[in-house]
Amino acid sequence: MTNYPTPDKRETLGLNYPTDSEILSLLRHRLRIDFGDGLDEFFSLCMNERNFPLGSKHPEYLDRLFVVSITKTQFDHFLVAYIYLAAATFAMDRICDGQSDSISDCLGIPELLIKGKTHLSDAFGTAENLPQDFNADFAISALFSEFRNAMKTEERLRATKLIHSESAEFENLTDRSVLFVEAYKWLSLLRGNMPEEQDVDLLRVFVFYMQRGDDLGDWREDYLIGNATYFLRRCFEHIGSECSEAELESFVYFSGAYEQEAKLIIGGLLEIQEQLVRRPQSAHLSAFVDRQRMRAVKVLSNFERAKAGGSSRTSDMGGALH
Repeated sequence: MTNYPTPDKRETLGLNYPTDSEILSLLRHRLRIDFGDGLDEFFSLCMNERNFPLGSKHPEYLDRLFVVSITKTQFDHFLVAYIYLAAATFAMDRICDGQSDSISDCLGIPELLIKGKTHLSDAFGTAENLPQDFNADFAISALFSEFRNAMKTEERLRATKLIHSESAEFENLTDRSVLFVEAYKWLSLLRGNMPEEQDVDLLRVFVFYMQRGDDLGDWREDYLIGNATYFLRRCFEHIGSECSEAELESFVYFSGAYEQEAKLIIGGLLEIQEQLVRRPQSAHLSAFVDRQRMRAVKVLSNFERAKAGGSSRTSDMGGALH
């Protein structure tokens, strides 16, 4: 395993991570330079539902796993690249899921990819002792090839409305969040290390449960747009894919399917957190995982409370996990 630092040691290594307000300032500054008059449009593309830059804390959680520090300039370029790439993948995901037909989503993706590649190249521009050659064009091409294949596989799986092998479902769900795992690999290379396979595997399991939580929170919306997600395909195994919304709702409510899936997600995230807490240096990533677990606990609690009260709007019980 990687020789991880303790939190105290990490703070002495020279990189002070940007605060939330500094992240917003950095993003606006780079958007103004990169997109000029399109600043507001691209700023909107880069925001999550809480009006904060998409995935902008992920690089910090991952970066804190390493002993060797990178420079502030390198980290800033890496952070902006990550936000741009997260915005591009999120826009593609919305389009593929049928949740968006926005012209801004469609037209913004190529430009976000181009500028994301530029910032990733700049982050690696001054890196020394790379364990292998790094080409940002190739890295992003490989990233989106994997993501595109996941979208095609998901389209095929959803068209059949059947559950396939667990390995196929795992690969598909994790490849939809491939950016998070690739970011860890890139940060490893920036420090002159090859990525640790054990760490990669753990991160892939984490995003697997995150994707399942996202699907669970959106089950009704996904059904209404014909988006047969992993959770819905599990339901269809029992009640048939031609069921009505009322039939599906009854199954979700009274079969225990919702609670079972939520508890599997909560248990999976707890196992990941337990592995991370054994490493004092993983405190920030562990806290991030714990927040996702507690959000899932809240979603389940809200569902059970609403179910006891006779509510039929199970899709409004806390929403997706992020």
